[in-house]
Amino acid sequence: MCVVDFSTRSFKQRVYLHALIHQINISTDIIAALLEVPLELIVDVYAGNSLLNDVSSLKLLKLIAIYSDPSRVD
Repeated sequence: MCVVDFSTRSFKQRVYLHALIHQINISTDIIAALLEVPLELIVDVYAGNSLLNDVSSLKLLKLIAIYSDPSRVD
């Protein structure tokens, strides 16, 4: 994986996690359980040190879609 691809995917995953944690108020342990990954991986992804695999990344995107509130978008 090239550096640009890693950086782009890492940034997107970190933004999604940030939104779930700070805007929707879901704890990291619950996110880990919903994505079926270890809590340590969520912490590493949020820190920008790891990436979720494709399946977990899609699950993360689904969580954003499920929990996002369209009325918040201006």
